Amino acid sequence: ALRKEVEGELHSNFIFQVVDIILEIMGLEKDPEPYQETLRVLESLLEAQLNLGEFGKARDLLNRVHIILKTYQLAEWQVKAIGHFVELLGDAEHTQRLGAILEKETELHLEDVSAYLLLLDFKAVPGLIKVLGDLGNSKGRRMLCDVICELAKGKPEIVIPFLDDSRWYLVRNLAYILGRIGGESSLPYLQKASTHSEPRVRREAVQGFGLIGGPRALALLTKSLKDPDLRIRGLAAINLARVGKKASLPPLLEVIQAKDFPKRDPSEVKAFFDAAGSVGSNDALRPLQQTLEQRGWFGGGVKDEVRLAAANALALIGSQEAKAVLEAGTNSRDESIRRACLEAKRKFGT
Repeated sequence: ALRKEVEGELHSNFIFQVVDIILEIMGLEKDPEPYQETLRVLESLLEAQLNLGEFGKARDLLNRVHIILKTYQLAEWQVKAIGHFVELLGDAEHTQRLGAILEKETELHLEDVSAYLLLLDFKAVPGLIKVLGDLGNSKGRRMLCDVICELAKGKPEIVIPFLDDSRWYLVRNLAYILGRIGGESSLPYLQKASTHSEPRVRREAVQGFGLIGGPRALALLTKSLKDPDLRIRGLAAINLARVGKKASLPPLLEVIQAKDFPKRDPSEVKAFFDAAGSVGSNDALRPLQQTLEQRGWFGGGVKDEVRLAAANALALIGSQEAKAVLEAGTNSRDESIRRACLEAKRKFGT
């Protein structure tokens, strides 16, 4: 009877008045059957609040349920009943309804939605991933990604079944999540994403390698230096230097010392030079100096950009030897060398 009454009064004022009574019953009721009925009423209350877009109130209610779970002296069956209730809120049916609300409502406070979802059980993740794949709102998708990162932290296996989805944008979002939740246990799955046909998926996988770090990530980043997309190669170089420090120099220098490297797109050249320079080792000095001082190239615009990238990398190294090369360059008879060295010295204050 109480449940029917609640379902008949779905406006938020009524809900607000009833909440305290329901929660008090949860703390005091010792009979399993009325207890289950109370939880069903609570489910109706939450659904009513969510349908009204009142995610802030739904969050407060669910948070109070968690407080009861943590602070009351409950019997084992009560703990299980509340745990099952929270788990139920994240099942496929409930998350699908949430997705419909997120798609329909344009004026939701996403921070309230996020705070509510973070109170769900980690078993809500598969349903939330399905919502993520269908949701058209970009801000809503980013919010869901961050929620899933929290709920699935340390449990990358929950995400894995969805990596074969045909929608590249969902796989990209999953790669983003994997880079933040599982540490090294995520790497085999990110490795799979790093061979995806869509460059934006591969780019997110490379970012994930950089976030996770470690020897295995170093090897995967080295492999990505040969990606077909020049932007991903550059991103891999930057992440490789950050993860591997001095250990990253051999694979970086192998690329930099290739005969055709200075003729590559200037943005890629700059990324590799910046990566090598950021390591701060004189081991990169010789190829950078050779590039800076090399003559006889055609296409002045590209030549100047490449020289400047080499000079900037020398400034990044910052050693006395690197500074000496730059200083010598400022006195060069070649105007483009002088200009590159002066600009690098000005930019980095060397």
